[in-house]
Amino acid sequence: YVLFIIYMTPVVMIVVFSFQNWGNVRNKILDPSSWTLSNYFGNQDYVFQNWKGKEMVSKGAISGVFGNEKTLGGIRLSFIMSAIAAALACVVVVIVVNYIFKNKKKKRSKLVEACMLFPWLLPTILICYSYRTFFNGSVFYVFGQNLYMRENVRILIVIAYMVVKLPFALRMIKAAFYAIDDELEDAARNLGASNLVTFLKVKLPIVLPSVLAVFALNFNALFSEYDMGATFKKAE
Repeated sequence: YVLFIIYMTPVVMIVVFSFQNWGNVRNKILDPSSWTLSNYFGNQDYVFQNWKGKEMVSKGAISGVFGNEKTLGGIRLSFIMSAIAAALACVVVVIVVNYIFKNKKKKRSKLVEACMLFPWLLPTILICYSYRTFFNGSVFYVFGQNLYMRENVRILIVIAYMVVKLPFALRMIKAAFYAIDDELEDAARNLGASNLVTFLKVKLPIVLPSVLAVFALNFNALFSEYDMGATFKKAE
């Protein structure tokens, strides 16, 4: 209970102060009489002092999260890209893990697994700058397009998002595959099911809850990701 209080206190205070006006938030004052929805809807005036010490007011300079189309557009775009990246990571990992389990005794399966875990060894910023350098080069284009130009950079962000989440997804989904009884797969084959049908009708339903949990965890982490978005920002 003590740890719960320690962990939840900052979260509760953030929520409470989100209903305070800008001045109270800046001065760290909690005033029940100053509760407002302006941080979510509408606008606030920005009060500041210029270099002469004179108080200045910028009308409507502070807008609520849902009161500014640009802010809403950024949230919407981040939501979409995070969802796509998290889904792609899960799809890629499920296919790779299925391949690894089918070739347990072969060296190439270990090599594939090591490649999937490799992004864990690289800092996120290094991955981003590598993408920037590679895809911004004059010798590499995708369908005649430079991916590090304007809106195209969103594709790079999704790819980078996906790559950094591959190791975590691999560890979690691989653990789920151990729960599959080999006898179920053998029974499906004896009944004439192909490898694809066995995977879709037998294996996937068993690991699907774990895959959805990994998707949710990856999405939650990517939706609040800042470093990669800031690294790619200059391309827009």
